[in-house]
Amino acid sequence: MAGVKIIKVFLDASVLVAASASVNGASAYILHLARQRKIKAFVSEDAVGEAVKNVNLKLAAAGKERLKTYLIKARLKLVDSPEAETIAACEKIIHFKDAPILAAAIAKRVNILLTLDRKHFLTKSVADFAKPMKIFTPGGFLRKFFR
Repeated sequence: MAGVKIIKVFLDASVLVAASASVNGASAYILHLARQRKIKAFVSEDAVGEAVKNVNLKLAAAGKERLKTYLIKARLKLVDSPEAETIAACEKIIHFKDAPILAAAIAKRVNILLTLDRKHFLTKSVADFAKPMKIFTPGGFLRKFFR
């Protein structure tokens, strides 16, 4: 595969939670691709913290165990917290709770941000702000890049 550029993706907490809830969904397949090094997946401490909180609140023991396994084996790259100025800029166009995620993805210069949060991330204003990075749901990403 010499010369093939590996897609760099940033995972929102919603992707980690969905993968923990179902091994058959697109989110779980994204983590499978990361484990196989077919994509390079990044997460932030904020995304991991939010995922852990939501999995602990909403899922049974099997889901909690799946999240632990993903965090260990999916070869996720933990990124540094973004600069306060970057977060502040993101807060002007996205819900303040989501600004650290968007800021981290922009700061890491990934190709794609994956999320299931359609309400806050999948808007024209966020897409325009985040360019050249693209934002997809896991299913949309798989349909476009891994048919």
